Amino acid sequence: MRNLFCFIFFSLLWQVQLGACDACGCSMMGSSTPLLSAWNKSYLTLGHQVSGFKSIAEIGASSRDQFHVLDISAQYFINDRISLAAVLPYKLNIREANNATRDVQGLGDIKIQGAYSFLKKQIDGNHPGIFLEGRMGLSLPTGKYDPLIHDNDLPENFNPGNGSLGFSVGQTLTITKKAGGLEFGNNFLYFLPSTSAYQFGSQFSSRLTLYGNIPINKSLQILPFIGIEYQHVSKDLYANGNSVTETGGDNILGTAGLQLKTGPFLTSCFINLPIIDHYANNTVQLQQQFRLSTTYIF
Repeated sequence: MRNLFCFIFFSLLWQVQLGACDACGCSMMGSSTPLLSAWNKSYLTLGHQVSGFKSIAEIGASSRDQFHVLDISAQYFINDRISLAAVLPYKLNIREANNATRDVQGLGDIKIQGAYSFLKKQIDGNHPGIFLEGRMGLSLPTGKYDPLIHDNDLPENFNPGNGSLGFSVGQTLTITKKAGGLEFGNNFLYFLPSTSAYQFGSQFSSRLTLYGNIPINKSLQILPFIGIEYQHVSKDLYANGNSVTETGGDNILGTAGLQLKTGPFLTSCFINLPIIDHYANNTVQLQQQFRLSTTYIF
């Protein structure tokens, strides 16, 4: 039954993952559902995330960008150490400027990755556990990509897809106890030039999440969590190798959220609040990010 479920899922997979852009074309990394590594099991997740940027440039028209992503993601353990995961983004990017609203929507790039658990102890509520995972993956240029999007006065990164192949590596360390635990993860993503020879900047993120575990009864757990995340995006490059001025940036985000686990289902919601942000030569300002997701763990 388990193998049949996985076959059906991967056959019908149509997922979305966040990968937004700011008002001037600065890449923005997505936020996945925290703490899934604490369960150390296969899962299927359906989620929705919203983030935005506000233009603060002294010259030129002001604008507001909002990025919506629906996501269905999955991870499947082939054995007790090796797992495979897949993501397919569908994105809705909206710009409000000059009393007009424009939007670009479509499937984003499929992301696949393999992972290996170096340290692994099954976590079952009353026993402490430790989990160390390394990951490698690909971002495939399967999403909607228009190399002439500038003709509509929109930045390159407003495309749902990147039109280029990307390579990723990452690591997650999770330590759990009966009362809670922590999760520490790092991810790096590098893109080759797109089909129009435009190269999106590489992306790095590092996140630390602390959570509590409040058991209500045998089938219900409440897991409040807080965290902090650092993100860095390098500047994009034109086909001639020159950097794109109003791209790239850094931020530090504070995270607060709550998870409810009922049987095999995990419902998660959180908000990311910018503590420090420096994007596109300070011409844009990062707004809050929200995420809501439901996960089936098996």
